[in-house]
Amino acid sequence: MLNKYVFYIYAPKYTHLSSGVRVLYILCDMLNKIGYESYVTSEYSGESYYAPMVTPEIIKKNKDLGKMQIAIYPEVMMGNPLQSKYVIRWMLNKPNNFFQNWLGDFSKDEFIVHHDESFRPKWINSNKQHIPHLDRTLFNMKNTAVERSGVLVYEHRNKVNEKLINNLNNITFITTQKPLTPLECSALYKKSKMLIVAERTAAHAEAALCGCPTVFVANDKFNLNYVFETFWKISSFKEFKLNISELNQGNGFELEKIYDDIVRVEKNNLEILIKNSIKFFEGIREKPANEIASILIESCNNLIKNKNYKDALTIMERVFELQEVPNRAYYLYYKICRELNNDAESNFAQNYLYQKVLTYADNSFFDKIFDFNNSGKLVELNNSIL
Repeated sequence: MLNKYVFYIYAPKYTHLSSGVRVLYILCDMLNKIGYESYVTSEYSGESYYAPMVTPEIIKKNKDLGKMQIAIYPEVMMGNPLQSKYVIRWMLNKPNNFFQNWLGDFSKDEFIVHHDESFRPKWINSNKQHIPHLDRTLFNMKNTAVERSGVLVYEHRNKVNEKLINNLNNITFITTQKPLTPLECSALYKKSKMLIVAERTAAHAEAALCGCPTVFVANDKFNLNYVFETFWKISSFKEFKLNISELNQGNGFELEKIYDDIVRVEKNNLEILIKNSIKFFEGIREKPANEIASILIESCNNLIKNKNYKDALTIMERVFELQEVPNRAYYLYYKICRELNNDAESNFAQNYLYQKVLTYADNSFFDKIFDFNNSGKLVELNNSIL
């Protein structure tokens, strides 16, 4: 029965400016619509999605009812703040892309999902599940201009090289300093000649569904190959062309059909994925909290924040008795020993982590955590590691 399970989705405050955040709220809405009780951890006042906020009372009630309570964490939260026994890790971007908070491993008892194949580290076994997140009531070919004019420049994380746009007229910038609503963006996409971007963003897909092509500007921070390996390539260009509107003629209608088919397919895939995740959790032995590393680590981290290193070490001893010791445990042990001026043990933990990271398929995930040119020196991680 579906009501035997409940999902708590760890989500920041809602903003339409972040595709990842939107996906979390859409996921909550989709789970509720297919019959799974689901909540987010932040209050949502919008009307687009059914995403109620979880409270301690709801958690207690579901515990008393004996429901399997499953926490879903995006890659920006690699800890277990809800202290759930059942955890789904949902990679909506590459780990360590926004925060340096991951040391390369996940628990064998956690169910791993990736939104896009480019987000999955090569050595991690994961389940692909794309969540379509474009608002089709806004981004479509209805009421698009016959004669397009004007250029849109999208700048959120990367600025577009000024030399590339100096000779262009009638430019409108879309930036975080002067954000536009989805409705305002839709109106611009439906009449503009092209969109220029120099970063990964869903704006190009929104524009494409409105018949506006995108010119992608490659740079050191942005590999645009991912776009040209997908169906979006029919509305994408690597350089500006005078006849870009003619070259893109009719592509918006074609993309609408392709995208709507994908929405239907992914809805079915999500139902299968959730059933598989439940089957996965039901197939592992239920453990008490004192046998689950992520819960112990959460408690340990809270003690470290309060400078209670004695009790933190006691918990850490329990973690090291477990059959599976995560890399994060070694990081916390390193942190405690450093605070206690125990150089021998902190060096031991640091060296262990460095050697472990070297065994993974791609060290670029950790280039800001370890100084690979200086014998693997470990630097301070972002607090969101736990």
